[in-house]
Amino acid sequence: MKCATDMIGGSAMPQRSTAPSVPHGNLVGRAAERERIGQLVDTVVAGTSDVLLITGEAGIGKTALLAYAAAHATPRGRVLPVSGTRDEARIPFAGLSAVLGPLDLDRAHLSGMRRTALQAALALTDTDTPAPADDLAVGAALLDVLTTAAEDDPVFLILDDVHLMDAPSVKAVAFAARRLERDRVGLLLASREDPNKPLPDLPRMPLTGLDDVSARELMASREISLQGAETDRVIRLTGGNPLALIDMPGLLAARAQVDSGPGVEPPPIGSVLENAYGERVDRLSQASQWALLMLALLPDADATVRYDVLRAVGVTPDAFGTAEDARLVVLTPVGISFRHPLVGSAVVQRAPASHRRRAHRLIAEAAAETGGATADERRAWHLAAAVYGPDESVAEALEGCAVRAAGVSGYGSAAAAYERSAQLSVSARNRGRRLLAAANTAFAGGQTDRARRLLDLLAATGTTDDVASGEAVSLVGRIDTRGGQPRLAYERTSAEAHRLLPTHPEQALRLLASAFAAAVFAGLGEEALKVTHTAVALVSGSHEPMAGYCRCAAAIVETMLGRGGGEQKLDEGFADMWAGGAMPPAMRPLLSDVAYGFTIMDRFEEAARLHQAVAEFAAEQGSAALMVWPVGEQALIDFRTGEWDKAYAGALQAEQLATDAGLLTEVANNRQLLTAICASRGQVAECHRYADLTLGQAKSAGAAVMELLVHGSLGLLRLSLGQMNQAIDSLERAEALAVATGFREAAHFAWAAELAEAYARQGRYDDADRLAGILQDQADETRRPITVALAARARGLATSADNFDLCFEQSLAAHADSCRPFEAARTQLCFGQRLRRRKNRALARRHLTASWQTFSALGAEAWTRIAHAELAATGARLPQRPRTQADLLTPQELQVAVLAASGVGNREVAARLFISRKTVEYHLGHVYQKLGLTSRTELPAALATSPQRPVV
Repeated sequence: MKCATDMIGGSAMPQRSTAPSVPHGNLVGRAAERERIGQLVDTVVAGTSDVLLITGEAGIGKTALLAYAAAHATPRGRVLPVSGTRDEARIPFAGLSAVLGPLDLDRAHLSGMRRTALQAALALTDTDTPAPADDLAVGAALLDVLTTAAEDDPVFLILDDVHLMDAPSVKAVAFAARRLERDRVGLLLASREDPNKPLPDLPRMPLTGLDDVSARELMASREISLQGAETDRVIRLTGGNPLALIDMPGLLAARAQVDSGPGVEPPPIGSVLENAYGERVDRLSQASQWALLMLALLPDADATVRYDVLRAVGVTPDAFGTAEDARLVVLTPVGISFRHPLVGSAVVQRAPASHRRRAHRLIAEAAAETGGATADERRAWHLAAAVYGPDESVAEALEGCAVRAAGVSGYGSAAAAYERSAQLSVSARNRGRRLLAAANTAFAGGQTDRARRLLDLLAATGTTDDVASGEAVSLVGRIDTRGGQPRLAYERTSAEAHRLLPTHPEQALRLLASAFAAAVFAGLGEEALKVTHTAVALVSGSHEPMAGYCRCAAAIVETMLGRGGGEQKLDEGFADMWAGGAMPPAMRPLLSDVAYGFTIMDRFEEAARLHQAVAEFAAEQGSAALMVWPVGEQALIDFRTGEWDKAYAGALQAEQLATDAGLLTEVANNRQLLTAICASRGQVAECHRYADLTLGQAKSAGAAVMELLVHGSLGLLRLSLGQMNQAIDSLERAEALAVATGFREAAHFAWAAELAEAYARQGRYDDADRLAGILQDQADETRRPITVALAARARGLATSADNFDLCFEQSLAAHADSCRPFEAARTQLCFGQRLRRRKNRALARRHLTASWQTFSALGAEAWTRIAHAELAATGARLPQRPRTQADLLTPQELQVAVLAASGVGNREVAARLFISRKTVEYHLGHVYQKLGLTSRTELPAALATSPQRPVV
């Protein structure tokens, strides 16, 4: 097995020290925390994964707990300790390099794109600018490597100072952590809370100060002798912070705090200790101060490099001796390190600016000689810290760092490098170009506020030409759309597009695409239509992929507005470009938009084929972000066509993938679909939970379309529960939103048929008839079977006379061509209810039986109860709702089973679902057990639904 020279494709991985700098010792107090860590270790050893993020202020004891965990886990598995460092925070995947250093990467047999992504992330390719890769693919590769390593022994990955790690590494670790299940991997992280750098959403254990008894015990164990009142004051001022309890009594500045009056509010522990350490630094010789400065600026550098730099300023390594005596540094098995990160901060802050610049220059020179995966980045950043003003050569070096970072999806690192490069640029033109690049990469990395600030700086320079100005406005539009101002985004982007139309049509076309998205998101239906028509006119006669996409966008908007002709205008040739290889890779994700168009037109087979193509492409690329659309939109198809268990599982997966990828709009989109599924099933609590999440996000983003969809779903839920007044309130709000947005299409934005039914059940037949008229107008214009069916059902409900039979029969005839079993069952229920009240029990029983069977098979609990009660009133004897095989499976078991039943192997199932192979095997084992199967070939038949028929 390889260790320190692991290879991917023959390239050695860079190594750096990862040993913890604090021995575990004997912890005082922390009984609950130690118990939780013990549970984590036991869980992992027993075969299940566990994750824990420890948070707290500086000195609170996070590192000590990690050291305790490492000591507790070492006899029972393989421990991989890594610490984040400030020096590498701007170097993408520097932390991941340390994590993977001791592991055998080849053994994981990574799939092509995951292998490529990891090679690019770890700078193991021969090219200077590796092809961009989805950064979540790196997380998937990490998952494969960790779970493979755990096949021999349990693996415990222990990450300290996560707040100092580079953002791409943290994102990759979090992605893998959320997918660990039955993999014998334990993940322990520790971090300070930083409002400017949100921590991953993982199970947390916040640390607070020691209780009074434990604080006194700790001070006694360190032979700290104070008078009773002084001890009480120290405990009060420190809040039980262990590091402060140990160090404050021995520090002159801290003692001043101890002796202060009771009315003095203590400053933060970090600043107290940092100032106190700084005073100790001030008392050292200049040689020792130089030694500490180099240690602070080169926390993880090779000792030879560090000593070379020290010799350049005339300092020998023994200068660390007095610093060790002053208890500022400690000697560890891998070299010298600071007693605490606050010491390093104090050293850098106390050093004269001229000393810091000279140190950075010397470090840059040393980095140029050493080489390695991160040498260029180190050199560029240290040079940037050494110069006094604009320097084009340093700016170019930083721009090179930015290009490399963006190439491995290290967008946060790229934005920082571009921004600093812009600050050092000599020419205004280069400054503007680099600021625009910084804003683009910041936005790509989810740093919306930072991107907006950079664009404000760019506007202040006044150095952009028309093309750059158009790009900037397009980016502003995307930021405003995501940031809650889609209407403003539409106004800006559309105005800029029309300004550039005469001179820069290609740039105008991209702006129109941004304006289209903003208009739809804001619920500006007519404006969205105008934008798409302008774009279509601009590409008239063209057969390029963008032209095909514009025609599809226009067709989709016309359909959403409830107008006819959209289906005929849908450019099916755009999809053909995929198979013919004429579509550029950057445009391939747009195929999902076209598939969505097929979906809202109820052309489910065509949509599913397109989603399958995009899903295969996403799996090949290892792109979790790209997988969001085919998974989420296929879930919508499954919901419409009656595969509700698959729909629920798919929407859950898409929601998680969208969350990981930072696609906030798609998070809301999948939550509104989950709202609709739960509403149809009658799952009240879950429906309201998803509705509240979606509405909160939609209101903050100004996404009226999401509100429209959610209020329609809430109306359906309340209708099924018999809460007619509440149902009408929700559905009337949906109608108001449909009118305001212009998105009146009644089969996708479901509210009109539901509101007609609610009115009819309240005896408000005139109101129901008004809705029936709206539906009939759409049916006459579109001639879509589902719209025809809904209109006829509404007419059947709206009439108070006995001549409703023809309406319902027309509705059922149209349903036969619509592939919407739930809607067909609702029509059968309504028809059966009216027949029973007319005393036509035999015919009523036939339709009610059909509706009960469908509702039962779908798992529409509330509607099943309604049909059950109506059938019982006709004299039918009924069993309980039949359980399908899918009812026995959890959502993830169902996802695994469906893919396995399609003939996909375990490795591909893992790749498609972004989980480990071992997790796939675990879930399949449960599937076989629950369904009573012995082989994979039995899966397709076992997953088919076969509801019981009632006894009549």
